Amino acid sequence: KTAVRNGVRFSRHRRPANAPTIVRKAHCTTVSGLHYPPERNPEGTDMPTTFQIADTDVTESLRNVIAQWHFDLRDADVRIGVIFAMNPDGPAVTHGGYPALAKVKIVALKDRLTKGYDAEMLIDESEWNQLTPEQRVALLDHECQHLSLVPLSDEELKSAREDEPSCHGWKVDDLGRPKLKTRPGDWNVGDAHHDTIVRHGRNAIEFVNIERVMGLANAALKNHSHAPGSN
Repeated sequence: KTAVRNGVRFSRHRRPANAPTIVRKAHCTTVSGLHYPPERNPEGTDMPTTFQIADTDVTESLRNVIAQWHFDLRDADVRIGVIFAMNPDGPAVTHGGYPALAKVKIVALKDRLTKGYDAEMLIDESEWNQLTPEQRVALLDHECQHLSLVPLSDEELKSAREDEPSCHGWKVDDLGRPKLKTRPGDWNVGDAHHDTIVRHGRNAIEFVNIERVMGLANAALKNHSHAPGSN
């Protein structure tokens, strides 16, 4: 069975485990260097992007990620819905015009009431299917890293704890759900042009950015084995 919401068709059934995989091509995890073939359906028209709610194994993995590394989201009982997107004619998820593995957004107050969660993660299913189990966990962790609680000010917290000493330290909305804000990544490689690299080689700003970010990433990698829950 399917449900139609705002003109978009959603599947309510899980995909069978033995079903064949069809490869389909806010804040987000971008996919670099991907080139999608101009696939078309037999009628020669673009296929629409379709959506389905993630299986329970994905949401369970997300709960484990939050419990292990995102204590603020765990303590505030932040609820994150996960939706898979599919499109046979191109990237199912984009951000700023570029293909993206996934992206996450804060759900508006009215939609929190109807959807029952506070943030929504959208994942390109064809890309997800190509990730290893460890990479899937890392992707979920990355998207959660974009979310943080809106804290009470020192004055607000002091006043609240005069009435309730055990009062939590974050703001809530009219539904009593924790208010969230998004945070950007620690760095960004930026966009790139093939022809610029052809003309300037390693002097191209694209290479300068990549080398800078690789230096930052390698520095973080040195602490990888010492991080709690690292794999």
